[in-house]
Amino acid sequence: MQVEKSLAVGETVWAMWPGSRKYYEATILNVGKTKVEVNFKENYKTEVALKNVYRQLPFRSRSTSPARSPARRRSRSPGRRSRSRSRSPARSRGRPPAQKTSEESLVAKVKQEIATPSRRSSRRSRMPEKTVEESSTLTATVTKDSATVTTTRVTRSVTKKLIAEEKEAFHTPEVKPNPMNSSHGYEFGGPVGVCLMMIGLPAMVIASYLFCNKDGCSIHQRPSIPQVWSFTGGFFDIGHLIVLGWIIFQAIIYMLPIGKVIKGRVLADGTCLDYRTNGFIALILSAVGFAVCLYFKVQVSMVYDTFIGIITATILWSIIVAVIVYIMACQQKRGLAPGGNTGNVIYDFFMGHQLNPRLGKFDFKFFFEVRPGLIGWVMINFCMAAKEFNKRGEVSPAMMLVCIFQLIYVADCLFYESSILSTMDIIDEGFGFMLAFGDISWVPIMYSIQARYLVDNPVMITNLTIAAIVTLFVIGYGIFRGANSQKDRFRTDPDSEEFRDEETILTPTGKRLLVSGWWGLVRHPNYLGDIIMAIAWSIPCGFSNPFPFFYPVYLTILLVHREFRDEANSRRKYGASWDEYCRRVPYRILPKIF
Repeated sequence: MQVEKSLAVGETVWAMWPGSRKYYEATILNVGKTKVEVNFKENYKTEVALKNVYRQLPFRSRSTSPARSPARRRSRSPGRRSRSRSRSPARSRGRPPAQKTSEESLVAKVKQEIATPSRRSSRRSRMPEKTVEESSTLTATVTKDSATVTTTRVTRSVTKKLIAEEKEAFHTPEVKPNPMNSSHGYEFGGPVGVCLMMIGLPAMVIASYLFCNKDGCSIHQRPSIPQVWSFTGGFFDIGHLIVLGWIIFQAIIYMLPIGKVIKGRVLADGTCLDYRTNGFIALILSAVGFAVCLYFKVQVSMVYDTFIGIITATILWSIIVAVIVYIMACQQKRGLAPGGNTGNVIYDFFMGHQLNPRLGKFDFKFFFEVRPGLIGWVMINFCMAAKEFNKRGEVSPAMMLVCIFQLIYVADCLFYESSILSTMDIIDEGFGFMLAFGDISWVPIMYSIQARYLVDNPVMITNLTIAAIVTLFVIGYGIFRGANSQKDRFRTDPDSEEFRDEETILTPTGKRLLVSGWWGLVRHPNYLGDIIMAIAWSIPCGFSNPFPFFYPVYLTILLVHREFRDEANSRRKYGASWDEYCRRVPYRILPKIF
């Protein structure tokens, strides 16, 4: 018997039920070297040895049901044996449990509840004492006080009624969602809070330019309002064409048949989406394009001159993309995000009504998560360095440190692009205005503050200071990359030699939590490394103005807030196992402090 190799996440296979020698259909959630994490059709997630997983069974299975109750081990009366010949497919000999429809699952649930004395009275009170006979009738036998036998008939009309009640109880898509009863509830202050954020955040991005430009950099100065229409330097100028061309350029690279196609996580509806990971290639091609522009003496410093127009364009594109994906979600009515399916238009528009909005193979969330904004951040830095060179005839060491550090950070993200598929943004967040604005406008504009500041505010730093800054960045990057790499290796193969003797905690979902290495130090060591790097690339701007330190302050607030959201999601998924992990690893981000 040959063991199957090259199993893929999301593939349907035959796996041996733990503790038995019977095989059932299951969906692969994760593939390791020696074990495979699967989800059986009864929604039971566990790990199975790789040798016990097959695409096709090479023999006839003699399995009946994963778990047989003691009541079915008793000898049957002649009447019971006659009824047993009409078993459902889930109990037929030699077959795994078939995928039940919602009605079949509910009928089985009704039979089980009727057969349970402790629940019989409450269930019977919901059923009519007499029903009209139909062509399909279920019979269930119950024992009362171990002496009296009572027979109850459940007709199809009762089944339909119970199906409707089950839909009401579990808030299926046919029922109007209620945010107060959802698993997430309202965040950010509900509709009022997100409405204020949709106004305040774009205003903050515009203010970052109005209060810090060539005329000065202080919140106390009276900003000069740019013209509405202008070739350069207006709210609507050539910067809009630059942004449009940039998004189209990145979209073309994204759709090219280059780069590895990988499968994402299995979603709540059982589907598993494909993603083409060519972000690092896109970064290389973008850098080559920038070099070509320099070679042909294209005025890339125009990005600095039209920056207010670029800001306006990114905000408008955020709104346009958010409107498009919201309309798509309302039309498609599938794959809705738990946090953006409250029934409130404003709140759902902000949080994202759909989890993974797509047009064919074009995934809006995955594309905007790392392409136009993240790579655009690096390109803006390069353009600011070119502007500094035009003004002073050289690129200062401070500018070079900022550009190099932030290039390394972005290149790391794109080189390990597949790891983004396991982040909170991809798995849990819907794609709405919040992510669209953050990816398209906030990231490239607010994250490039240091480079833009240095164009108008030169800072001289000594070699000793440079060495100290580089050391700090290396420490931060080492923590960041070490923690993320360890997490990715553990998720890929938790049974490898590296983790065989490491301490872990088993969760109800069958997954394990790592309680050693970086993840035994604090619960989010990658956040710690992220913050240290942000401080490192802000120090070259000096300490005379707090403006360049907006990013590390904002990032700290963002990551602390996200840490609390991570905690809530993990506690909801893992329950007592997460509480035990928090007991063993008491610090969230900073050891001995927080």
